[in-house]
Amino acid sequence: MLTGATDAAAAARRLAGRMAAPVIVTLGPDGALLQPPDGEATRIAAPRVEVTDTTGAGDAFTGALAAELARGSAIADAARFATIAAALSVTAAGARGGMPGRAAVGELMDAG
Repeated sequence: MLTGATDAAAAARRLAGRMAAPVIVTLGPDGALLQPPDGEATRIAAPRVEVTDTTGAGDAFTGALAAELARGSAIADAARFATIAAALSVTAAGARGGMPGRAAVGELMDAG
């Protein structure tokens, strides 16, 4: 069982090396960690928001990441977009009600 960011980083490093593919670990309010198969991990900070309901935050992250990758974004850019989408998703109640649109995520990306 992983007990913190240090354990998560070590596990991500091992998994990325074993799979020869990047690994992303979400860290809740602490953002996410992007670990390439070789090299240093990148910490992606989450914007500070007022939390209403965390239901669907993981779904928001995964959906936003997939959408950005499908648009041709680099994985680091897609992970940043997804981290912001997940943060915005917890500001409203419910999985559907909290799902942010592209414009809202873009505004917060531009601001930070």
